[in-house]
Amino acid sequence: MSWLESLDVALFRFINLRLSNPILDAILPQFSSNGWFVPTLILLAAGFIWKGGPRGRLLVLMLAVILAVGDTVVINGLKKTVLRPRPYDGVPQAILRVGRGRTSSMPSSHTSTFFAATAIALVYYRRSWRFMGPLAILMGFSRVYLGAHYPSDVLAGAILGVGYAAAALWALEHLWRAAGPRWFPIWWSRLPSLIASPIARNASLARGNVSSGAGEGALTTGGQRAEVSSAPGQPAAAIEDLQWLRFGYLLIGVLLLARLAYVASGRIELSEDEAYQWLWSKHLALSYYSKPPMIALLQFLGTTLGGDTEFGVRLFSPLISTLLGVLVLRFFTRKLNGRLACCVLLILNGSVLDRRDVCWLARPPRGWSDCSLALGRSVEWPWLSQQVQRAVSRPVLGAVFSPLATGAPAPAASGTLAGTAAVGVGDHPSPGLELAT
Repeated sequence: MSWLESLDVALFRFINLRLSNPILDAILPQFSSNGWFVPTLILLAAGFIWKGGPRGRLLVLMLAVILAVGDTVVINGLKKTVLRPRPYDGVPQAILRVGRGRTSSMPSSHTSTFFAATAIALVYYRRSWRFMGPLAILMGFSRVYLGAHYPSDVLAGAILGVGYAAAALWALEHLWRAAGPRWFPIWWSRLPSLIASPIARNASLARGNVSSGAGEGALTTGGQRAEVSSAPGQPAAAIEDLQWLRFGYLLIGVLLLARLAYVASGRIELSEDEAYQWLWSKHLALSYYSKPPMIALLQFLGTTLGGDTEFGVRLFSPLISTLLGVLVLRFFTRKLNGRLACCVLLILNGSVLDRRDVCWLARPPRGWSDCSLALGRSVEWPWLSQQVQRAVSRPVLGAVFSPLATGAPAPAASGTLAGTAAVGVGDHPSPGLELAT
């Protein structure tokens, strides 16, 4: 054991064992898990969005994006690489005052998150360090006192948290300065800098230096104005819609990457439905008892590309969500406007659907029945949900194929089952005929 490791363990023993007292035992566990943290966080975020102006909204946005990406990529990536055991696994006398962690010890995720939040808040609110600094230090101390981390884990978490927060702010600022004038000209004219503009604007408003014709937020660092001119023949409303459309594409792309990363993480085992649909993909047929064949075909394609893993089984779920998002975004942008289209997209991605297998069809009001009968199952059967098939397609096919399958007129009630039998006769003729009777 090196002298640094010995010092680390000795400092852990001092904080975890020697400083133990009932007051800290009651207070410090609240920093790891409590029921009021998330509601308080939501209320604070809502307050900054509502009353904080551009600076408050940027703070909430930066915290949400940087902390999520930094903790997932940087901190958890290092945890999986270093694989340092927790103190309660290496120090026999260690007192564990919270639940056992599911990840390794180095670095401390709680500490890195609070120090990163402190660094981000310091950029937008200079005096926030008076509250956030002691809070972050107390969080780091609590992780050692509670027996969840060594002091070196906390130190590494603090350095990494400040580091990835500063790096992310620098990267986003330079990306906005480079891409903003081209892709979001109106928004960039109002907010030329993600870091300096809100602070400079608020200070200038306090001094009364913003002219009435400058427009809201049209002030850069140092008091310089940023103007945007519309393209010839292109109204400002069209540019605004185009900006929202691009923002929607950006949001869809970020959600796709996040979903693919989550699916690849393998956090959730396959459900019963996913398991038997995977079995279907190994025995392709024209239809199955409760589903059309498209689900099996998608599972087959997904496992062919991604292997027989959770990622392969679920590969097409984020891809279909992405396609649906693009369709919704473009449809509402064309029919309404870009801003409402993005709102609908956010609602769609933030809502829990009441049922699965929902199929939305954009169609003209006239001629639908004739089109449906003409196309028949050649178009419908791979896509339609179980409920639509039961109501439309299967009774029609049942009425046609029941006499052929049984040699006698079929009762109306058997039409649904006969439709299933007629589609599946290629692989399962006997059960199909038996169901039709």
